[in-house]
Amino acid sequence: MPQISKGARLTVYRRKGRVPVYAIRDGRFFRSTGCRLDERDKAEEALADYINQKRPDTSRRHTHEIGVAEVLNLYQMDLPQNKPSRELIGYHVANLLQYWGGKSLADVKGSTCRAYLDSRAGKPTKTGGVKSSTVRRELKTLSAAINHWHKESPLVAVPSVTLPEDSKRRERVLERSEVARMLWACRKRKWTYVARFILIGVYTGTRKAAILGLRWSPALHGGHIDLQRGILFRRGSAEPETSKRRPPVQVRQRLRAHLERWRKLDGEKFSTIIHIPRSGAINNLKKAWRTICADAGLGEDVKAHTLRHTCVSWNLWDGETIWDVAGLVGADPTTIQKVYGHHRLEKRAEKRAKRQA
Repeated sequence: MPQISKGARLTVYRRKGRVPVYAIRDGRFFRSTGCRLDERDKAEEALADYINQKRPDTSRRHTHEIGVAEVLNLYQMDLPQNKPSRELIGYHVANLLQYWGGKSLADVKGSTCRAYLDSRAGKPTKTGGVKSSTVRRELKTLSAAINHWHKESPLVAVPSVTLPEDSKRRERVLERSEVARMLWACRKRKWTYVARFILIGVYTGTRKAAILGLRWSPALHGGHIDLQRGILFRRGSAEPETSKRRPPVQVRQRLRAHLERWRKLDGEKFSTIIHIPRSGAINNLKKAWRTICADAGLGEDVKAHTLRHTCVSWNLWDGETIWDVAGLVGADPTTIQKVYGHHRLEKRAEKRAKRQA
């Protein structure tokens, strides 16, 4: 049986007495890109151009004839240019190729999927290691790529990708006293940008990336807040809607008072709402978040996404309907019922017990 190609990929070409460069290797084909090691972006572009010019032969239908690398390359090639998850899928493909590159579709089965999980989980990262939820998303990309090939040319048998067990949903909900401690910690450190992030998150349930991208005026990329009408727009005018819906929401009075005060403080100096006065807009607050949580006496189970859970739970506790809460945070009512419904029942039971006491 012929050896399965690992697909087109970048490799480092080292020559004695010369500067190392990136080269494209595809089976027996080998060509230098001329890009130095500090020009990775240009080398990636050269690889993408090569892949686009070489579309895999989809006439084959038997799994042992088709390499996983070919399937992944075709899937990545056919992704729409404006697809929001295109960059993330690219990372998935790069990780998948390290293990599946020399395998055929016939090798895709439960044992190899579990072996892939073991190989990925054993690799250390800056955050301590690759989580099974990350491997699950990567294998979902593999499954999507196989289905895409099957649509182009029906396979005799479609391999089934075995996914790791879905991780338990985070259900941590902050009490009002805990949020107050976090805001006090922000005040002590004079980290107003973290306090703004917390208040917007807990009152609107907006996701982290959307909060960090908020501006005071309309923009193509990133949402904005219309103070005159009291509406928070979660996405820019040029940003397409995705599965993680970002509908506009009416800003409630408690948050609106904060926003009006912040607007007066910012004036025309800053366009983004979440910013550090000396360095401007930020796109990550992991370190600051951990510091504030530690100062407030909260554990590592409190994540930025916990603010969204808290917003939903608080509104359900206050008697809001599931449909109203779903509209507020941009979620499906069925998801709200499934994930948070028991919180509502528990809170009702607590109130009933207090009345009886």
